[in-house]
Amino acid sequence: MGDAVRVFLIGLFGVFAGMTFLYLSMKITEMAVTALESKRRTGEDTGQGEGK
Repeated sequence: MGDAVRVFLIGLFGVFAGMTFLYLSMKITEMAVTALESKRRTGEDTGQGEGK
């Protein structure tokens, strides 16, 4: 019975770690996209588009 409990706990930890990793990567991607968009927006406002 101890093996089943150990496998269950390891599976539970794996799911938790996976969910946390997914959440963090989504947050980091969201922050990066927001930063890029704001940088692009300010560049267009000042008239410096694609480095012409």
